[in-house]
Amino acid sequence: MKNYFLKINKKINKRKVKAFTLIELMMSVSIFSFLILLAVGSLFLAQSISVKVSGTQTVIDEVNLSIEMVTREMRYANSFHCVKYTDNDPYTYSDKAPLFDPQDCKNNDMGGTGIVFRRNNDSQNNDTRIGYYLDKKDSAIYKLSYVRNADNSISVTRLRVTSQNIKINNVSFFVSGSAPSNGSGSTDNDQPLVTILVSGSSIESTNKGNAILNIGTGKINHVQFNVQTSVSQRLAG
Repeated sequence: MKNYFLKINKKINKRKVKAFTLIELMMSVSIFSFLILLAVGSLFLAQSISVKVSGTQTVIDEVNLSIEMVTREMRYANSFHCVKYTDNDPYTYSDKAPLFDPQDCKNNDMGGTGIVFRRNNDSQNNDTRIGYYLDKKDSAIYKLSYVRNADNSISVTRLRVTSQNIKINNVSFFVSGSAPSNGSGSTDNDQPLVTILVSGSSIESTNKGNAILNIGTGKINHVQFNVQTSVSQRLAG
């Protein structure tokens, strides 16, 4: 019996106890921590990209809506007058009568800061005009409505077109073929063509709807945009 227990004890002593060493535990914890950091970093990166894409799309949609509002009226208009950089502000200009005369801003010029035209449904009334221009103080595009009064003075009202969340840095209008054709050969026979260049950025609003937070730096990034579109007259003036 004694020999039996001795044999059992020898077998137990020979049996190795299997366990993790300290180095193995440290390596396992390090690898696990690295994988967690990698996963969290990827999650934040995906979130940042999603926010940026969403903010950019919001800004572009607002800009496109404003530009579409401008171009929609131009398609069915005539008597285009391009307000050149050397001209006065089309809103504060005291003598607005010249704005009722057609005027080009060719591509070799600097373009114009504003444009005034007559809508086709106002063709029976030569005393009304619609205009668009950049208000540099507000960094916004405004719509202007001109009406010639009985005393030959011209009154004007204005309405903001671009969103409060967008800052317009520059607007350039290029107009060709504005002069009406009368078949005499002395006037411009080209179809009116207007090209509009708009550049700007989003601004930080109270709800930060268009402000993009850079998670890495903690700073606000603003969406920059440059838009160009051309409009040709659909109906003869």
